[in-house]
Amino acid sequence: MKYSPVTTRRLGDGERALKRSFPTTDNKNELIAYRDELHAGIAALQSLDDLGSEQANQAAWDDMLELQKRYDQAVDRIKELKGL
Repeated sequence: MKYSPVTTRRLGDGERALKRSFPTTDNKNELIAYRDELHAGIAALQSLDDLGSEQANQAAWDDMLELQKRYDQAVDRIKELKGL
């Protein structure tokens, strides 16, 4: 299915965030940048309209939930580092 340019961009934002690996460093700035990219991906996927099929909609929803899980992990790690 061909999507609008905005939908394509939003899907791309989500995909880029999903491809990022959790930083293996304790560098707080890298973790913050990672967290921010996850947030952008979450927001993009939340902003999607109907993708034309239940499967596509479910896949986008599942991707958003995965990004939210990673986001929470990043936030927790940042909090840990601030407490050191």
